[in-house]
Amino acid sequence: MLLKKFEKEDVFIIPCDVHENDDWTGDFMITDGEHDFVVTIDNAIKHRLTSNGFVNVMTRDEFNKHKDYFAEEGLIDNDFLMLPDFTGEIGVKVVFLMHGEKNLHIDELDLDEYLMHQEGFSCEGGYFDKENCKGAEYCLTLPYGTEISLGRYNEENDSWEAQKWFSIEA
Repeated sequence: MLLKKFEKEDVFIIPCDVHENDDWTGDFMITDGEHDFVVTIDNAIKHRLTSNGFVNVMTRDEFNKHKDYFAEEGLIDNDFLMLPDFTGEIGVKVVFLMHGEKNLHIDELDLDEYLMHQEGFSCEGGYFDKENCKGAEYCLTLPYGTEISLGRYNEENDSWEAQKWFSIEA
């Protein structure tokens, strides 16, 4: 499912909520508590981040608008990802990991609801027999060739700092 589309922008993937209009929100919400999600490039898992249940994808300008909130809440100390000069589409999907069967990829999602709380989106029932399900991965999907920086925000010089770079070669 398409989440956002960008044209040559620095894009930040923030593993936490944004506080706006007396509400905590995210571009997508996994659950109402801490939970991991994975970043995939061309269906291959490239990085796993822990979030407070919310994930936001934003431009540098949007990031700068919310950085005081991130700092006040201590959320800015979490790892985040940056996609420098990113052009393309970013999507969301859920992958159910199946015993002895092909994994089940679901991309028809209601992004206004917690992904884990949607009907049929747990190993307890819905799309499959629970004995065949090993668990679920909540995925942020990126296109082939995307360069990713794992970084942390540096309040002293008001910028992000890359810890390592990696990309998928064409």
